[in-house]
Amino acid sequence: MKVIFILIFTIFAKLLIALDSLAPQSLELDQSYPPYSRQPPLYPPRKFYKNLYDEVVINDPQPQSAGAYIRLSQKGANYFTELIAEGLPSLLTKIVLPTVDLAAFKGENFVITKFEKPTIKATFVNGTGVNFIILLPHVEVEGDCKVDLLFTAESHMLAVMKNWTIKMDVNIFREIGDEKNTVNLSV
Repeated sequence: MKVIFILIFTIFAKLLIALDSLAPQSLELDQSYPPYSRQPPLYPPRKFYKNLYDEVVINDPQPQSAGAYIRLSQKGANYFTELIAEGLPSLLTKIVLPTVDLAAFKGENFVITKFEKPTIKATFVNGTGVNFIILLPHVEVEGDCKVDLLFTAESHMLAVMKNWTIKMDVNIFREIGDEKNTVNLSV
């Protein structure tokens, strides 16, 4: 379960890095054709995007920044969660999970063989951070296991999870003067 949380946040971080390519210089006035030519303009015309974004100045007296600052509305969070939900099945299918080695159970070579599109809802909670509700409709994991209780049994295992709901609160903050960001996750 922790692996799924880590993968979700890794994907979210990669999406934020991808958005860096939408820098303001790519939205400047389009000069690709003369103004009175018969050539049709590019759609949508870039000249209307010139002043679409406002510059945000962050007053951070620390020599090192806390990282990426983003301002995201609830509608933007809904859009990102829909993108993440679309991409998770292709990213997680056929991924190999780490070995689980406990006193009475050892599991190796676990592979996610089926991962249906999840439903992800993110809600901003004042003073807490973000509340996530993730509904996984169908997940199948195969692997080799060894159980050692009163007797020892080795077998190939298929775990099928249906309608699995994960609820978690995420709070990311950085104390003044601290060099690390703190991520609190409550499940």
